[in-house]
Amino acid sequence: METRKIDCFFWDPKLGLEDQLSFEHQKIDDGIELRKPIFDTNSLEKIISSIKKARQDYLIKMDIASIVEVIDQVTDLWMNPNYERRKLAMELIPSVTGFSKEMIESLSFDYMVAYLKKENLPLAGILDPDDFGEFNDLGDGLVKAFSEGKVEHKNYRPEVIGHICAGNILGIAAFEIIMDKFLDAATWIKVPSEE
Repeated sequence: METRKIDCFFWDPKLGLEDQLSFEHQKIDDGIELRKPIFDTNSLEKIISSIKKARQDYLIKMDIASIVEVIDQVTDLWMNPNYERRKLAMELIPSVTGFSKEMIESLSFDYMVAYLKKENLPLAGILDPDDFGEFNDLGDGLVKAFSEGKVEHKNYRPEVIGHICAGNILGIAAFEIIMDKFLDAATWIKVPSEE
């Protein structure tokens, strides 16, 4: 049986990191071998610089409605059982995590991905700017808006937000990535080593 090698990373290929990094190889069930990069500070700096540039060139020029529309398109892809990446995920995730295929399908795809649809996104279409007309400066870039409820908002835009994800909550990074986009922030994700 021939072993299939699956890359457990994604970055801009123009960075040329594959020739500079070492990789760990992990064999899992069904003749599959995962290839995981071993990062150093130079490679992480290159990746972060690259996503900062992409943010500057692309992301901050998008309005919230456009971002929500892109999220909706991606969600439609992942909800389609014939989408190639979903099929690969459904094949690999149970072997890697130990969760059953049924659990992955019902919780990760049928429930969590569906929650990311445009009509289900938290805040999408809920916040009315007219409700937040009175702001009090709290210092250090913080403001408090008064309406029916109180909302605190940090008045700055981070360039990059990094997330180190928990190994026992599948798909949580999707929510984190989306919330980062509403702040115009680029995102890097470190998934759990076991995933």
